Amino acid sequence: MPAHSLDLNFAPQDDSVFRDRWQALRAAGLPSLADHRGASNAPHITVLTASRIPADVLERVRAHFAVALPLPLTLNGVVVLGSGPFVLAEHVIAPPEMHSLVEGWQRLVDGGSQRLRPWTPHVTLAKRLSASQVGRALAVLQDRPAPTTVTATAMRRWDPERKTSTREA
Repeated sequence: MPAHSLDLNFAPQDDSVFRDRWQALRAAGLPSLADHRGASNAPHITVLTASRIPADVLERVRAHFAVALPLPLTLNGVVVLGSGPFVLAEHVIAPPEMHSLVEGWQRLVDGGSQRLRPWTPHVTLAKRLSASQVGRALAVLQDRPAPTTVTATAMRRWDPERKTSTREA
């Protein structure tokens, strides 16, 4: 079943920086999120994913970000995720209390599961890269440095069943 998600979107100037990095990868003939034309495709940080997000959990997350946004975040460089094919992403340093909140929300939607993966806040740049493509992508991105801080300004909800993205906070 496709995952519903709650994501943080960025201020326009930060959004355009990520899109520029996507385009640079595409121009180099590499996989890039610039290739994804769907309505859900915007630079974002996924806060929560689940097969279903109950109304009470949605309200808790919505209430938090209604107060927390705009939220300045620190970028900590490019990271390679996975064991192949790889994901290339900008690593985001979120406030420690946000990690605790996200873990609590994830436990609520997962029925209290004790086997949660730790939340790794990031902005995806490219998916399904081979090891050699990762090296080429890192070289391309070196010429297009990311800022050290970005600002999350909105929260959206992605509904894969309806294929809709709705601003929630």
